[in-house]
Amino acid sequence: MKLSDGQAVPTNAGLLFFGVAPQERIIQSDVACVLFREALGASRYAGRRILTRTLQELIDGAELFLSRYIAVGAKLEGFKRIDTPEYSLEALREAAINAVVHRDYSKRGESARVFCYPDRVEISPENCQK
Repeated sequence: MKLSDGQAVPTNAGLLFFGVAPQERIIQSDVACVLFREALGASRYAGRRILTRTLQELIDGAELFLSRYIAVGAKLEGFKRIDTPEYSLEALREAAINAVVHRDYSKRGESARVFCYPDRVEISPENCQK
């Protein structure tokens, strides 16, 4: 909290960590998750979800989206099947955390992005022009 003219005003971090609906005050604090069926991502998408709520819920939602759509292989060890995701879920979670924590919240209309393609996953703090 910071004081503004003697009034306690929540900081962006306070709203993002503890707010009930932070996107009402910080519109650009959502995460856009998109599943593309082709490598260019130039045409239609196969799945899309806009995540809202607190930072923890954004991270958890991105992790759920990724774990739902990344390819998972399996190997057998004795009578047990061991699932092995195409990408490390720990690394993807860390990338999602970095995207929501280190993004520039002053850029209005810029969502953090989680894009799944058939050959890669891209996670970025906001719309990055290549």
